[in-house]
Amino acid sequence: MNRPKIHFSYEPGKENIETFASSLISELGQESYADADVVVTVGGDGSLLHAFRASSDGQKVFGLMPPGSNSTGFWTNRGPENAQQLLQSLKAAKSYIVNPICAEITFADGQTKLVKAFNDAVAGEDSGQAMLAELQIEGPGGTIGPIRIMGDGLIFATAFGSTAVSRTYGGPAIDIRNSGIILTGKGVYEPKEGFRPIVATDDTMFEINFLSPSKRPVRLQYDGLFIRSEMNNPFQKIRIAKDHNHGVELLLLDDPSTRAFSAMMP
Repeated sequence: MNRPKIHFSYEPGKENIETFASSLISELGQESYADADVVVTVGGDGSLLHAFRASSDGQKVFGLMPPGSNSTGFWTNRGPENAQQLLQSLKAAKSYIVNPICAEITFADGQTKLVKAFNDAVAGEDSGQAMLAELQIEGPGGTIGPIRIMGDGLIFATAFGSTAVSRTYGGPAIDIRNSGIILTGKGVYEPKEGFRPIVATDDTMFEINFLSPSKRPVRLQYDGLFIRSEMNNPFQKIRIAKDHNHGVELLLLDDPSTRAFSAMMP
């Protein structure tokens, strides 16, 4: 079997990461993203997320933690310490599809903007005043809502992103073989009876209609990026759904449930 063409992705400036990545590149070469059979990220989950966004549809991505690293890296692999061990691990790893979330913003003037998030999309306040909105949920069993929401925001996460911001606010860490969408409240104090995290099916559609958007501006954060409301053209609504047509293949040496359970450990 021919040796795979590899693109190594890493954050320069971190000595242990850069030294390790350079040693692998010197032995295995460095392909472009477009020509690579697999993208190997050297670092933690943040490096994986960057590779997901930069990779082409269906491309394989293998996260590799540098030897001796103290980073958690829920979805990155540990073990390989040289080029030959890496090649053996790439052959042994199993592939899991990671699909992003689509968030379509509709502005007050009717214009729309579509963004994708492999980790999470967070609709939240942007002025110090609480976000005020109505949430409607459309699923295979019908429509729920509208539900009046007041608070800091709502977090929509993939299973891959379940170990990130959503988990910080009490959301569950789940196996990436679960293709659903996790909805977690961020500082939500209305409805008064509480707002518990849910894991919705992957064919569920969420719509957030903002109330008083000019007085209570919001922004959308997605995979560490963000879009803000404009003073004269605020967000009117955001629709959230899973993108079933595009994704990347994450390569893991361990069973994904083991990775998800590790998020429960102190």
